[in-house]
Amino acid sequence: MICIAYSDSDPVSKNAAEFIKKGYDFEDRDGRVIQDKVELLRIEGSLITADYVDKMGFSTVLFMSRHHSSAGITSFTSHSLGNWTKEASLGGMPKKLSTSSPVLMLACMRNLSERAPEGTNKVYEATHHGPLLDTPCTFIEFGGSEAMVSNHESAEILGQASISAAQSMADNSQDYSHAVIGIGGNHYPSKFTRLALEKGYAFGHIMPSHSFIKDGSTWNTDMIEAAIKRSDQETELAVIDWKSLGSEPRSAIINKLEELGIDYERA
Repeated sequence: MICIAYSDSDPVSKNAAEFIKKGYDFEDRDGRVIQDKVELLRIEGSLITADYVDKMGFSTVLFMSRHHSSAGITSFTSHSLGNWTKEASLGGMPKKLSTSSPVLMLACMRNLSERAPEGTNKVYEATHHGPLLDTPCTFIEFGGSEAMVSNHESAEILGQASISAAQSMADNSQDYSHAVIGIGGNHYPSKFTRLALEKGYAFGHIMPSHSFIKDGSTWNTDMIEAAIKRSDQETELAVIDWKSLGSEPRSAIINKLEELGIDYERA
């Protein structure tokens, strides 16, 4: 069963869920809101601390959420979950990654790209925040200014993209070329988004340049290994945003990938 999770305390999430309930044939089955192989799950409180969803027996979880932008830029995004460093202020645990779902995340990005209006940002985000789940999971988000957060048309787009992506996963009908991880770039890795949309690269975890750091004299290459292993698809390739990294971190990354037997590609 694929889970689409939402929170009543999140206006974007709540509005998207209300659209799904009204626009699709979901049924109440003993308190569970279900359509075929997809369940709509209400989360009490914050989505980023909903670790308990891991114990509910879902095959995959898609969280619908508000996207927070300090600049107020209108954006539709999708990303994997976890914390690259010892900092874990937004749920999850330090230096722990949830299991990514590259094919679901690609389905989210394709649907957002097709449905969102021209002029809005449609981009992957780097892996960040909780909850920490072993169940494969992805966030799909919309946000911007306070006025845009209450925009029902945008919430409908988020709902449409979410249900379409979940159904494609349930039907195993999503095609892709490679299951990959991304290393480098900023929080909004436009190069990786373009590779996903143009070449069908299914990105799981995306580690931005600012999260590849030294702990003492050692680079945190252990997190690259975690990104490769914490996926519901076998990672075939690492894509490196070459110019976003200096020569020393690039060398450390390449050495780790060679140790793990993972090929890499420059972006």
